[in-house]
Amino acid sequence: MRRFRVGPVLLPLLSWIVLAGLPTAGRAEPPKPSKIVFETFDKAEIQGTWYPSSVEGTKSPCVILLHKIGGNRLQEGWETLAQALQERGFAVMSFDFRGHGDSTTVRPEFWAVRPNTANIKGASPKKESISFKDFSPGYYPMLVNDIAAAKFAVEQKNNARECNSADVMIVGAEEGAALGLLWMASEHRRYKWNFNPMGMKVLNPDAEAKDLAGLVCLSLRPTLGGGTGGVRLPTTTIFNNAKLRELPMCFFFGGEDAAGKQFALSIYDKVLAADKNKLKLTFKVEMEKTKLSGHELLGKKALGTEELVAKYLADKVREARAAKVWGERDVGGPGRPNLNPLAAVPLGPFGISQ
Repeated sequence: MRRFRVGPVLLPLLSWIVLAGLPTAGRAEPPKPSKIVFETFDKAEIQGTWYPSSVEGTKSPCVILLHKIGGNRLQEGWETLAQALQERGFAVMSFDFRGHGDSTTVRPEFWAVRPNTANIKGASPKKESISFKDFSPGYYPMLVNDIAAAKFAVEQKNNARECNSADVMIVGAEEGAALGLLWMASEHRRYKWNFNPMGMKVLNPDAEAKDLAGLVCLSLRPTLGGGTGGVRLPTTTIFNNAKLRELPMCFFFGGEDAAGKQFALSIYDKVLAADKNKLKLTFKVEMEKTKLSGHELLGKKALGTEELVAKYLADKVREARAAKVWGERDVGGPGRPNLNPLAAVPLGPFGISQ
């Protein structure tokens, strides 16, 4: 079955899914979360929360949670989703995009990057903090660089044996899901440098998208930023990549959320043609009789979205993916130069100018 409808009447049809994921009596509490801080390539300080896996770290895939534009990582539902994923053996990172929540601090170098000075109201080398309220709608694609920095931080956690960064999944809400999709597409174009057996610097043959295991969209939105200046998600260019089209994806939307439903179905039915192309790990999940969208679909017992997401990633995506052997990542450190430092995510190939 490719499509689920979830609502007060039909919810019992999925009760086996929900009940399978509910905590049982006597189950140990998931490990306590901790604060995590990292920097982007342009020196914006990103603050987030790290939820350790309930199993041995090197065997733990990692899920990165992406809130909507104008939201933050502390909105209702994100923590319960993180805990549901923890219980199924995932490590989870949740963070605030630049200018959101606790991620407001920037270093002076931030203002040397042209998109930052050209698209943020009140830009000044003396300014030490930013707010999304000052961003022009055309600036929002720059937030993919925060996701790139989060992946780099996950690789550092990998080297600390707290997760396996060869298995990364994304759960995004609204514009956060759109940003996640755009970043995933960019990873299909990124190749890391390495040394061959003769000590020569060479590009790895496989794109960094090899680490990507799946994507969950909670009310995917077609535009980054509101108003007439918003940047339309370049779906045609994004999905030109055959490997990306084969990536497991699950689209959640409220049955009465007209915008979210229409766009999710257009991607599922027209762009991906998931049923026609027999994409067995790509699903659409309609939550009936609700106008709720994005993170609002979480934290509602009647919907059980957290357990559906956790079960999809654990029992569909992870089970179908070939086991990825843990190994250290090149992220630099004392006496270890980093061959692949953080750099701006190229948006030009997707028709987005900065």
